[in-house]
Amino acid sequence: METTKLYITENRMKVAIVSTPRTCSSILGGIFAKKYNLTDMSEIFTSAETSDDAANLLETLKTTDNYVVKITTTSLTDFTDVFQYNTFPWEIFDKIVLTERTNKLQQVASWLALNTAQKSGKKSALDINQFVAETLGTDVDLECDTHQINNIVNNINFYYDNTKPHLLSLNLPTCVVTHELMQLPKDEVIIQLNQILNETVMLEDIDNSIQSNIDYTSLIVKYELEKLISEL
Repeated sequence: METTKLYITENRMKVAIVSTPRTCSSILGGIFAKKYNLTDMSEIFTSAETSDDAANLLETLKTTDNYVVKITTTSLTDFTDVFQYNTFPWEIFDKIVLTERTNKLQQVASWLALNTAQKSGKKSALDINQFVAETLGTDVDLECDTHQINNIVNNINFYYDNTKPHLLSLNLPTCVVTHELMQLPKDEVIIQLNQILNETVMLEDIDNSIQSNIDYTSLIVKYELEKLISEL
């Protein structure tokens, strides 16, 4: 695994944040966008409705410079006729940051809450997290069935079984940041983050408006997620 510092040539920089949903990927993307004045393309492939759309967006990533983009496991499995995790042109990026969540139960619960927020019309990370924080502990019911839980778990497992090991094998500038790291006190976050990224991130580079330290234990208990997952 390399932690080579970004090497900017002719004002060209491309950064990929690769993750499963509901990690600290939006925060990491925002850090690079602010620090290096990059265009934040966010999760670009979510706008694709057809394979042609996905192919055009991929071409945009190849031909555009100075951006940070989020690529999720969902993106890598939706349009397999255009690209897959092992055919995606990862070499176009100057740095790849893998973001993951070590507590999978919290991640599954967060993902269920995300689905409810999106169905309620929330789109931005700020609006989604605010909706989730406000509805935790209320009577709002989440869509929670074995089929949906199975899809979420399979998506997470695909990242660990395929995407992550493939990227770490490519000898590209790649590092791993956990969601849990980003919940530490900010001064500790800065120290560890700079060691992992081999960057000089400052406190002002971190967007504190996105709440990422939400505790989903109440949902885990309410929907007996540990039991449901163990029975898959």
